[in-house]
Amino acid sequence: MCLATVDEKPTVTEGEGWKVFSHSRDGHLTQWMSIESRPQQAKRYPCGYHLFPTERGAIAWADSSPRRKVSFRGVVATGTQSRYRGKPLRTIVAREIYIHPKGM
Repeated sequence: MCLATVDEKPTVTEGEGWKVFSHSRDGHLTQWMSIESRPQQAKRYPCGYHLFPTERGAIAWADSSPRRKVSFRGVVATGTQSRYRGKPLRTIVAREIYIHPKGM
């Protein structure tokens, strides 16, 4: 995932949102996860977990992939991604996420 547009300043600092996972990663996750320093892959914004502020956004991104509610903090960027019928999807890039148990 990469942001198509990047806000000049992040619009949030922490909160709750939705993370889309590959099919193989969803089953056992309920924990805080953080991204430590890694080589920069994108110069426009720092590395982080990409997530959506709404479940609707997560479904629009990948409706058949597992998604989980997450708490996030350490936001390094906000902006949009284009995927669903060319419409921009609001996206948050955070250094830390807590993956809530299924059903919450």
